[in-house]
Order: sequence, then structure tokens, then C-alpha cells
Amino acid sequence: MSDPLFWNQLLARRDAIAALPGCDSDIRAVLADQLMAVVEPYDRHFDPADDFEAYVAVSLCRAIATALGGGR
Repeated sequence: MSDPLFWNQLLARRDAIAALPGCDSDIRAVLADQLMAVVEPYDRHFDPADDFEAYVAVSLCRAIATALGGGR
């Protein structure tokens, strides 16, 4: 079964990212921080065999944060 707390967290991060100012010089760092706010509490939380969609969402957030220079 899907984890509603995870999906609410992802939605909250989406809202925060959508509200970011487009011209801010630190936008990459802030965006990476928002993405890592999803990754950190859910890293290794989802098994791809049991909840593939959530696993992919966390993996995508990590990959984008890393590409922005903020992933660990």
C-alpha cells in the first residue's frame, strides 16, 4: 500500500519548488535542498518490488538534486 505521508511530503516539496523565485542566484541550492527533503526521510524506505512508483520518485529526486550539486 502506498504511504500517504510520503505523497504529502512530495506534494509539499512540489509546492515549495513552484513558489521559488525564478531569478534568485541561489536557486540551484534551494531546489536541491527541497529535493533532498524528500530523499533524506525516505531513502531506502520503499522497495521497488512493493511500491515502485514511490521508489522511482525518490530516486528521481536524488538524481536531480545530485545533478544540481546538492545531492549526497
